[in-house]
Amino acid sequence: MARTIALYTGSWRDRSLAELATKASEWGYAALELECVADHCLPQRATTEQDYVAELVRLLEAQELQIAALSYEAAGGLLTEGSATNWQEVLPEHLRPLTDAETCRQQAAAELLAAAQTAQQLGVQVLVTASGCPLPATAFFSPQRCLPRYQAFLQELARHWTSVLDELATLDVRLAFLVQPGQAVWDAYSAELFLEALGWRSQVGLAVDTGALYWHGTDPAQLIRRFADRIIHVRISDVAVHLTGDNSVLSPLPHGDPRRGWDWRSPGHGQVDFQSLLRALHDICYTGAVSVAWADPHMHPEFGAADACQFLKRLDFPGRHEVPER
Repeated sequence: MARTIALYTGSWRDRSLAELATKASEWGYAALELECVADHCLPQRATTEQDYVAELVRLLEAQELQIAALSYEAAGGLLTEGSATNWQEVLPEHLRPLTDAETCRQQAAAELLAAAQTAQQLGVQVLVTASGCPLPATAFFSPQRCLPRYQAFLQELARHWTSVLDELATLDVRLAFLVQPGQAVWDAYSAELFLEALGWRSQVGLAVDTGALYWHGTDPAQLIRRFADRIIHVRISDVAVHLTGDNSVLSPLPHGDPRRGWDWRSPGHGQVDFQSLLRALHDICYTGAVSVAWADPHMHPEFGAADACQFLKRLDFPGRHEVPER
């Protein structure tokens, strides 16, 4: 069975959905992961305007595109952090001026529920989001105090998310938290503590972002096997790590600067072992889409997006007990 290859629209927020859908179809994609940004997917309109969802479906069907997942990273970060500061570039305009923590969280919860309801209307079962992280960097300076602070933060996070998760339990939509550096969940051990803090709820899963994991030393294939029953979404990104002794994986330098310790690469042009990744997905019987989150500071975006799709098609293979397509 050919795996569905989707394009994550959050990397293309400067393009209208109509333009991007046309391009994605031309590049060979079968689906989109719609980020709730720009005009790609607007949950508040979807839940208040009668024709919005139907028009969205018609636009994508005209290009023979499915919807692999919805994504609303900014709303998840806003709910956890109680601040819009870190999410200004991707937040809808009506959320950017928010400053009061409680108001931020109330609005974020409303946005997430609207997104989940939109997903249900679209027949989409996965809503991807960020876990956020309000802890200051200094919280990790002292190993003796780091774990207690992190566990206390997770308990606070769980308190903020409880009402949203209770509401989600009434919908046929699961929440996929991205495992990424700079968030509340960034590797296997933090993922375990994170899921435990949320009570191992059945509607909570994990979203793997391959390149984001790789550059800070986490093996995405190993994470997939460890959390086999919780992996409900996979983002495909690639990176190259280049540590010279003068740099590190942490850097204020812009992407594309050769002095950086790592940088984005178009899938197949970096160091992520995608063969190992696909075999791990077969091992856990993952049947969802793989969604290309394209980034490369040196390559033309349209060439790269098309190339990434063809790379994954060449690399994928039917499982041992599947009937190969001819």
